[in-house]
Amino acid sequence: MKGRVLVTGGAGFIGSHTVDLLLARNYEVRVLDSLQPRVHPHGKPDYLPAEVDFRQGEVENPGDLLRALQGVDCVLHLAAYQDYMPDFSRFLHVNAESTALLYELILAHRLPVRQPTAKRCRVEPPPTMHLSAAGSRHRTPSSSALPRLPATSATTSTTFR
Repeated sequence: MKGRVLVTGGAGFIGSHTVDLLLARNYEVRVLDSLQPRVHPHGKPDYLPAEVDFRQGEVENPGDLLRALQGVDCVLHLAAYQDYMPDFSRFLHVNAESTALLYELILAHRLPVRQPTAKRCRVEPPPTMHLSAAGSRHRTPSSSALPRLPATSATTSTTFR
C-alpha cells in the first residue's frame, strides 16, 4: 500500500469516485461522511467498496474529525453541505469552518498528515480516459476495467499516481 488517505465526503458523488481511484492506485482509504439524510436517504450507499474504512460522522465535529484523522497520511477534504439546501449558516459552518477545524486539529495534535487538501482538488483521470469537447467521458477499448472518475477543476491540484 502507498499510504492511508482520508476522504471526507467519500460517500458523495465526487468523493466516491475519488475513493475508487485511490483504491485502484493501491491506497488504503478511510471515509468520513455524515450520510446526510437528504443526500443519502437510505443510509450508507452500496457502491462504497467493502475495503474502505468507513466512519459515519460530521466534519464539523472535532471528535469525529480527530478520530478519522488518526493514522492517515493524507486528507482529501471533499465533504460539503449542498448548496441547494437553504440553510445558509449550516452551509458556511460545514463548508468553510470545517476546513479551518481540519488544519487546527492537524496542528494541535501534531498529526503526521503530509498533505491536507481542502475542498477542491484536481484528480487526473487515467491516461486512457478522454473528455470530449462537451465534457462527456469516453474510454478507449482497453480501459474498461478502470474506475470512472469525473475530471474536476479546482484551485488546489493533487495528482495521485
